[in-house]
Amino acid sequence: MSKYKLSIIIPVYGVEKFILEFTQSLFPQLTDDVECIFINDGCLDNSIKILKKEIFFLKNKDNIKVIHQENSGIGAARNSGLKVAQGNFIGFLDPDDMVKPNYIISILEVITNNYNSIDIIHINAEVLDLKNTKSKMSLVTDTRLVKVNKEYLANHFSKNMWQPWLRFFNHKLLENFSFPLDCILEDLMSFPFLYKDGINIYEINDYLVIYRLSENSATAKKNTIFFESFRQAVELYSKLKNDEHFKITYFRLIEELFRLSLKENSFYNYCNFIEEYKGDILYIRNNIRLSSFKAKFRYYFPKLFYIYKTRFFLKKL
Repeated sequence: MSKYKLSIIIPVYGVEKFILEFTQSLFPQLTDDVECIFINDGCLDNSIKILKKEIFFLKNKDNIKVIHQENSGIGAARNSGLKVAQGNFIGFLDPDDMVKPNYIISILEVITNNYNSIDIIHINAEVLDLKNTKSKMSLVTDTRLVKVNKEYLANHFSKNMWQPWLRFFNHKLLENFSFPLDCILEDLMSFPFLYKDGINIYEINDYLVIYRLSENSATAKKNTIFFESFRQAVELYSKLKNDEHFKITYFRLIEELFRLSLKENSFYNYCNFIEEYKGDILYIRNNIRLSSFKAKFRYYFPKLFYIYKTRFFLKKL
């Protein structure tokens, strides 16, 4: 029997502006059934100093761990947390985000009542953008226990929402799991392999996390590093696209890579990209519903679309 019902793994790096707000949203909810594992990934700012001050004022500090390591990236930091986690279920948070007041109690209720029958828990999140405008990230539409089948997998993979803080895993599912290293899209390149026909997923239709879209977040980055990370993911899933579910992920990645190529590449490099992936672009054009005129324009006349976009400063793709 595990010591805790829930372990939450939290890598820390460069979040001194946000970590106080994060701890103030999370710490008041902690119970003896929950452990928090913070991994200091070689912080150079005051993040850890602020964190330790907040821990100091807690009545019960026994379920809070702070691990220190040289800067190795978020994948390595999460792996360090997995090695010491003692919870029946394991979740992940980022300390530049926040959690809702019912975050812990909602998860513990599900774990307490369903531990032996579920493998993964899903939740929803609110998104706070750079202008503090809120939107919804809805992975779940109903509160329910689901026996995963091929139809469910197809629907889930089509959403392409693999953010760690949207899910909690039974520790048995993560026994031989580790995040890839030196990769921005470590969740996208690892979590899909945990989803198989026959597992049980409990879905909570509630928005329990507030995801802050900061300038440093992967979702906010539209730069060369991000583009190359998508290419790595495309290369990985290209070897698996004969599987129907990985095929869905593969073409979602191609769509995103196509959009990024319009932002990052010169016309020459963009044309090379179209040539390299012309078969995939043709497949999307012929087999995936393109709902808008702009999307049809992009896939049917990609070179003309690039000229139109750059000449007339089309902002939204």
